[in-house]
Amino acid sequence: MMSTPPFGNLSASGLKIHVGVVTMNISEPKRNGVKHVKYPDLLALFDLLAHTTINNPDLDKYLFPTLLSHACKTLNTACGTSLANEPQLNSNLAAEINLFANITSIMSDTSILRPSGLAHVVFRTANISAMVEFWSTFLGAERVFENEFIAFLRYDEEHHRVAIINDQSTVPRPATAAGLHHVAFTYDTLQGLLKAWNLRVQLGIKPTWCVNHGPTTSIYYKDPDGNSIETQVDNFDTVEEANEFMTSRYFQENPIGVDIHPDELLRRLEAGEDEKVIKKRVEIGKRHDIPAAV
Repeated sequence: MMSTPPFGNLSASGLKIHVGVVTMNISEPKRNGVKHVKYPDLLALFDLLAHTTINNPDLDKYLFPTLLSHACKTLNTACGTSLANEPQLNSNLAAEINLFANITSIMSDTSILRPSGLAHVVFRTANISAMVEFWSTFLGAERVFENEFIAFLRYDEEHHRVAIINDQSTVPRPATAAGLHHVAFTYDTLQGLLKAWNLRVQLGIKPTWCVNHGPTTSIYYKDPDGNSIETQVDNFDTVEEANEFMTSRYFQENPIGVDIHPDELLRRLEAGEDEKVIKKRVEIGKRHDIPAAV
């Protein structure tokens, strides 16, 4: 026997689907009444959905709404079907159940959708020389390939992490445009982050925003086209610790962060203060604004 479905009572398009039994409430104005018809195949359909979500928690978040939508469409079809066509209705429902069975079989392990990593980012620009020069300097990157049309840059084991395409049809993006806000690059230590900041300043690359988000200590920049870049270091040793902070009242009050001064952090670090202490966010209460310059 299947476990009790986790969703209690569901309602959709005038239908009431009850745990343990499926009842179709079919309104028939011409007959001036309401008929209640039970279909075993409908029960099997929703038992399948319930069983799938119980045994695959991730499916509940990602796939169940889609399956439920298909099921409701099937039930809507049933509502408009004459009771004289019940055998055909049951046949259609059987086919629908088989379809769901195939889908859930394929999708039962959503981990197959998750990549092993983020490979690269690509920019289009009408100013390719300046962009290639900036990104090469900013990342200390090698130009793996470069011509008048495209450049590929690498700074680690990947064959390229950044690509830049020459497209003279592009125009500056309005500050109010929807889309990607920034790309972020991680450093292993606070010392690494701050030394990179210090060298960039000497190279004429100044940050637009320096902030302790809570989960990370971050320094933001902009490239010649105005694309925003974040460099960061994790403030916690484990993902679990970071997640705990992000569910705390402190993060609820202030999911943006507290502004910092990298030169002060570097001074404290060079004085021998522990990185973990320096990375701990100072709480300032509510904040929900992101600086316009970022």
